[in-house]
Amino acid sequence: MPAFESITGNGAGYRASGLGKQLDGWMEGRKIAMRRQTNRWSLPGTALTLAVAALIAGCGKVVERQVEKSMRADLQRLIGPAQDYSVDIRGLNVSSGTASGATVIGQRVQLPDAPVLDRMEVRMSDVRYDIGRKELQSVASASAVARLRPVDIAAFLNTHRNMEDAALSLSAPNEVTISLRPEMSGLSIPSGLKVSATGRLVGDGPRVRFELIRVGAGGLSVGGAVAEAITRGINPIVDLSGMPIGVTIADIRAEDGALTVRATGDYRVR
Repeated sequence: MPAFESITGNGAGYRASGLGKQLDGWMEGRKIAMRRQTNRWSLPGTALTLAVAALIAGCGKVVERQVEKSMRADLQRLIGPAQDYSVDIRGLNVSSGTASGATVIGQRVQLPDAPVLDRMEVRMSDVRYDIGRKELQSVASASAVARLRPVDIAAFLNTHRNMEDAALSLSAPNEVTISLRPEMSGLSIPSGLKVSATGRLVGDGPRVRFELIRVGAGGLSVGGAVAEAITRGINPIVDLSGMPIGVTIADIRAEDGALTVRATGDYRVR
C-alpha cells in the first residue's frame, strides 16, 4: 500500500509508515520548543511581579513601623509618660493618613492627676493621623481598660491629697477601705491617730470618685464634719478631665487584687 494512502484510511497505516513517524517526531519537537520559549518569557515575568509585590509590601511595613513609632511619641504628649508604649496599627492607608484601628498598650503610665496606671490598653477605631506632622488628628471611638494597684493609689493619696501613711484594701465589686492619717487643719482627731474610711468607687464622667459608706478612728465613729472633710480631701481619686482625649468612666471593678477601670472616649484635635 502506498505511504500516502494511509492518511485517508483508518490511520493504522499512517502511524506505521515512515512518513507518519517523521511527522510525529517533528510535531513533538515543535511542542517542546514552544514550551521552552514560553518558559523563557514567563518565568522572569513572574519573578518580576513577585519582586514588585514584595517591594510594595516591604515599603508598606516600613511606613507602618514609622507611624507606630511616631504615635508612641505622640502618646507621651497626649496621655503622659510611660515605662513603655506599644502600638499596633490595622488597615493603614498612607495616602489618606487613616487606619481602620489601632491598639495601644502602656506599661506604668503616669497621668497628670491620677495614680500610676500599672497597665493600660486602648482600642481605637477609625483613626486619622497626620504623617507629615507626626500628630494624631482624630479617633472616632475608643475603649480603654486600666489596671491600678492599691500601692500606687496609696502613693498618689500621700503625694497629692494631703494624706499620710495611706493604705488600701479592695473588696468586690467596687468597695475600698482606706486607712490613713489626714493632714487637714480643723479636724477634731488626735494627732497621729489613723482614720479608716470605707466606700464605693464610682464613675463621674472623666473622674473616679470615692463615695463614703462609713468612717471611724481608733475603733470609734467620727462626726459628719470629719467624714465630709476626708471625702472632700480624697476626691477625686482619678481625674482625667484635663486630658486632650475625652474620656468617660464606664465601669470600676475590684478584681485580682487590683482595680480595673473601663472607659470610653474619642479624640479630636482642638
